Amino acid sequence: GGQAGDRSRQTKKSGPTPQRGHDLSQRIELSLKESYLGCQKEIKIYHFQRCERCHGSGTKENSKPAHCTTCSGQGTVLHRQGFFTFSQVCSGCHGQGFKITNPCSECRGQSRVQKHEKLAVSIPAGIYQNAELRIVGKGDAGVFGGEEGDLYLAIDVLPDAAFARRDNDL
Repeated sequence: GGQAGDRSRQTKKSGPTPQRGHDLSQRIELSLKESYLGCQKEIKIYHFQRCERCHGSGTKENSKPAHCTTCSGQGTVLHRQGFFTFSQVCSGCHGQGFKITNPCSECRGQSRVQKHEKLAVSIPAGIYQNAELRIVGKGDAGVFGGEEGDLYLAIDVLPDAAFARRDNDL
């Protein structure tokens, strides 16, 4: 009796599960001088950003996601075939356990939108070919309030006609 009911209640989802955004990577070209002395570079990225209209909720103002009535918020539906019982992902909510019945007009219930952004990046002095710079929080925005991914910049140092780099010397 009562215990089975308690257990099933715990698996019900009250709303969207926050998920972290993807990490992104991009290559950036530097002259030998820029890599040796360090510099400021402006880069353009195209990534998911949190929807400002709904603050990442995916719903219109003053509305909330509704429990999926097909699966009662479980995300799965039990099917019986003879002696066997098996669960399948609920087709009504795609396993989410909820539906956004009143989606935000900007992000259409996705909680984030894809946009171009310009970033000013500080390149440290002495950076070398194929080094990787990590810019925290500039990957894709998370879904439903999840944290942002990171942006990784892979460094390409362009050859110089007059100078070459040998370890830390020009």
